[in-house]
Amino acid sequence: MEMEEKKTIPNAVVMFVDIRGFSEWSNNIEAWQYIEEFIGEFFDIIKRNFNENSFIKELGDGAMIVKELEERANKDTLEEKIKEILDKIDHVNEEFKGLCDRFSVDHGYRTDLRLGWSVVREQLKN
Repeated sequence: MEMEEKKTIPNAVVMFVDIRGFSEWSNNIEAWQYIEEFIGEFFDIIKRNFNENSFIKELGDGAMIVKELEERANKDTLEEKIKEILDKIDHVNEEFKGLCDRFSVDHGYRTDLRLGWSVVREQLKN
């Protein structure tokens, strides 16, 4: 008699985000004195959007975000949470574009940067 394998629902979503082209851009502009401010505003955008039930680790011009899900998540709940996360990613992208546009106007340096994302569902170990 075979035992039925228990399916586990991942209880976290791990995201990595970085600013694509940041190193080249920051080396080629004369506004280097504002880079720390720019990165700080980038992290503020991340924190505003992923503050609830999340762990955020700043990584240079990127971040790792671990978003915990409810322990008793079922398939429908998981799909709903993933959609919410994807909506937040879209919102972060929009806010980041606004940051780039403001930086371009305020400092006179073309700031045509984009965010790159990687999203993985994981089962956290207790």
